[in-house]
Amino acid sequence: MDKKEIVRMLNEDFIHEIEASLVYVRNSFMMRDCDPSRLTEAIAVDEMRHMWWLADLITKRGGEPDMSHPPLEFGVLRHIIDEEKRHRKEFKERLAKYR
Repeated sequence: MDKKEIVRMLNEDFIHEIEASLVYVRNSFMMRDCDPSRLTEAIAVDEMRHMWWLADLITKRGGEPDMSHPPLEFGVLRHIIDEEKRHRKEFKERLAKYR
């Protein structure tokens, strides 16, 4: 796999982290100030940390982090759970390619 393909794949993951961050942040705003809203806010911060790591990997390979993303579904928790499961599956598949 060449460097350009690796950067492309890392950017896909980077965009997923942007989307997750935005969904979690918005949902924390929409909840009353309570424990679940604080937890949702903390998860958003963790997603942003993932963005930082991916951006670092992208730039170290000569790429630029891609901030573009499709319109988001800010709906219910089910959507968030489904997205997290999908991202985990994609990460596992990508890791398998590197081995």
